[in-house]
Amino acid sequence: MNDALRNAFYEEADELLQQIEDCLLDIDAQGTTKEKIDQLFRYMHTLKGSSGAMEIHDMEKLTHHLEDILGLVRENKLDFSGEMIDLMLRCLDELRIRVSKHKKDEPYEIDVDKYILALETCKSKKQETTQANPVENTSNQEERNSLLKPLGMDERAYKIVLTLHKDTALKGARLYLITDRLKQVGQIIKTSWDGVNIEEIEGEIFELTFVSTLEKKEIEDLIFSVSDIEKVDVVDIHPEAQTGRQENNKEEIQSVIRVNINKLDQLLRIVEELSVDKERLKQLMKKVEQKYKTDIDVKSLSSLVSHIDFIVNDMQESVMSTRMYTLDSVFNRFHRVVRDLSRKQGKEIELKVEGESTELDRSIMEKIIDPLNHMIRNSIDHGIEAPDEREKKGKKRKGTIKLSAGQEQGHIYIKVEDDGRGINLEELKSSAVKKGLLTKEQVDSFTEKEVLDIIFMPGFSTSKEITDISGRGVGMNVVKENIERINGIIEVDNREGQGLSITLKLPLTLAIIQSLLIKTSRYKFALPLLSIIEILKIKENEYEKQVKFVQGKEVMNWRGEVLPIMRVSDLFCMNEKLEQNSFIGIVIGFSTKKVILGVDEIIGQQQIVIKSLERYIGKDNILGELKGISGTVILGDGDLAYVLDVQTLIKEVLKNRKGVNKIGN
Repeated sequence: MNDALRNAFYEEADELLQQIEDCLLDIDAQGTTKEKIDQLFRYMHTLKGSSGAMEIHDMEKLTHHLEDILGLVRENKLDFSGEMIDLMLRCLDELRIRVSKHKKDEPYEIDVDKYILALETCKSKKQETTQANPVENTSNQEERNSLLKPLGMDERAYKIVLTLHKDTALKGARLYLITDRLKQVGQIIKTSWDGVNIEEIEGEIFELTFVSTLEKKEIEDLIFSVSDIEKVDVVDIHPEAQTGRQENNKEEIQSVIRVNINKLDQLLRIVEELSVDKERLKQLMKKVEQKYKTDIDVKSLSSLVSHIDFIVNDMQESVMSTRMYTLDSVFNRFHRVVRDLSRKQGKEIELKVEGESTELDRSIMEKIIDPLNHMIRNSIDHGIEAPDEREKKGKKRKGTIKLSAGQEQGHIYIKVEDDGRGINLEELKSSAVKKGLLTKEQVDSFTEKEVLDIIFMPGFSTSKEITDISGRGVGMNVVKENIERINGIIEVDNREGQGLSITLKLPLTLAIIQSLLIKTSRYKFALPLLSIIEILKIKENEYEKQVKFVQGKEVMNWRGEVLPIMRVSDLFCMNEKLEQNSFIGIVIGFSTKKVILGVDEIIGQQQIVIKSLERYIGKDNILGELKGISGTVILGDGDLAYVLDVQTLIKEVLKNRKGVNKIGN
């Protein structure tokens, strides 16, 4: 089969499965409405058709049965219970596995009969309950009949008046044949013979309300295919409103296209090159202006360069925006995680989401899914107490996990906070000592911040037993490692007995970044702005008061934390020392670690495009083992600047200064 068709199916299937799950979870939390069921039915119908077109027959069979179940719910013949939602969610998990295996061309087949049996058993129970409450059923039917909006895309609501021949025998049977054929292509909302036994139907003229994507002529032809039909009138209900809506939907569809991400990456690379050349052009233009200040052509050229600068910046922002995704696609998946795990542990937990419209680069978004998953599971397992325990503490029985995001000072923050028990620092220290990760002398000398950092150590866990949720000592360490890879920062705020908050600070993108240009000796360096926490000026007459020595190395007390000072000239063996008693200190950090970078001069802030050196460094490559430099950048004046690898630098410094930061390796 054509690769383009396969890829289109996988994209559509993933999207539909997520939409179905979101809809089911919404119904589970907020209750059933006609609009939600109609929406769910359309998603399932589309998924059934797509899987059939791909000849994935087991998937087609299961989705067809799920569609039938939803059809009964639409017709108010089946109550959509929590048990049925649980079953459908399990079916969704199986469908996801099926799509994943098909994508990898791995053999796999859904045990469709097992799921159909479970669904049918649940359906039978609910239908018995519905039949036992006919008054309630009639009430719901009348309410449902009054709801014809909103209709699905390209759907229309029709009033059909049909006339049978006077001498027609078995009129009820004829009407049954008509409704049976109509149900295959749409939804019957109401008939004039509802509630009448088929054998007792009398008369020649009958009415029904029908929703379908078919045109009037197609409906008439379908009804006339049944014998003994004398006349059929098909009339639109609110045709003007529907036409307007359909036109709007078509316009919306046409305004969105799918683009291969590789094409966007290629376009971004071109724009990066253009941005570099644009900066060089601006610098050259300044030199030309200084030489030929009065030349009219030079003034015109300067105006043109300014316009090119504006256009390239606009183009850069536009291309970057195409790579940006809203976080709702990530955040929404955690409703299911919280729902399933809280029920499994017998806890009552509500997930609140804020800032899901915040946008983040695709490459970064892929790397934060696992950390967020571990953080939320950690809140469920360790943070939120059982309902009875919460009640004894004077808290609400239902705990809350809040997942929020936003943008501030050139970076994105994502915060996971809960109103659970928080972290008991003494228990944390005791657990680390028992596991042999730290000595008692070490933990006793730690500040509160350093104690909290213990949760990120490899092999650490406070769980007394290993479960499928936690206990293996890898969860928070995975969070730390993943955030380090994208030069992010982690902040922990503990409120013992009240809850815990973990904030991730992330770069907007990994492609074009905001940086601070610094200078030491004759070399220029670029420092990513996200890594910078604060800038300090250490004057010569303040040096002895602010800077101390531990094991012969410079340190400073910064906001209650003892941080090592690393001089850039020493790091790269420039043989040119800074003035011993005067320097600019830049507090930088990644993950949970911080150090102070000592430099001569700050040149200014600039947006840069990093040229990676990954292909050239390493044991067998031309530049050998080069540590602390992640790439280079060409500045506007044509000079070269080295991009500092904050992660590697901090690790190297802390590894060599264990006396300064006990858990900094």
